[in-house]
Amino acid sequence: AVMPSITEDSYEVDLIFYENFIGKNQSYISYFKKNSREKFQFNLRAFVIDICKNFYIKNIDNLEIDTYKNEDICYSYRKATHASLIDTGRNLSFIMLK
Repeated sequence: AVMPSITEDSYEVDLIFYENFIGKNQSYISYFKKNSREKFQFNLRAFVIDICKNFYIKNIDNLEIDTYKNEDICYSYRKATHASLIDTGRNLSFIMLK
């Protein structure tokens, strides 16, 4: 399952992040959209799902909840940073294969 995470419209990255990321693999360019502020929106969820598919994981549940926009039910490091919070929450992710 792809748990709640930041979504593309909330995940703005700069040119350095973009260039470093696509420098690893030119096909990764498909996970970015240039925005009007000369930055990029990164589709982390699509990237994670595609990586899972590349490892032949067939059953992928997708909980389409944006952690940045749903701070009342989810923790978002990016949201906490933007709010200048000193003490932040923690997240844990894992993959289980049978």
